Amino acid sequence: MGIRDRSNTWKEIGIVETGDAVITCGEFGKLKCLHIIHIVWPISGNAEKKELLITAIKKALILAGEYHLRNIAIPAGSNRIFSVPKEICAEIISKAIKDYIEAVSYTHLTLPTIPLV
Repeated sequence: MGIRDRSNTWKEIGIVETGDAVITCGEFGKLKCLHIIHIVWPISGNAEKKELLITAIKKALILAGEYHLRNIAIPAGSNRIFSVPKEICAEIISKAIKDYIEAVSYTHLTLPTIPLV
């Protein structure tokens, strides 16, 4: 079953707003993972939207910790879909990771690495 086939999961979750993050569990077709954390990337790149994205990425990192995940990959989603320059995506993602690490006690970090893809 692919991720788009998990309609019952999405009915339970409901609408995911920009700036929020949710996690789904189970097998996802060809993806080699047991969890997917979904965030909604903003369409435009104004300052308010950037802050919403930073918030969403931090929420994704918090979810990863709550589920004791050891790995997470954060793709630059708006880079392809909404033509946001990859440099801006990298800047936003890096800031969110930095903010998260600074806000969480080092002893509570569960993610040994956070690759940017």
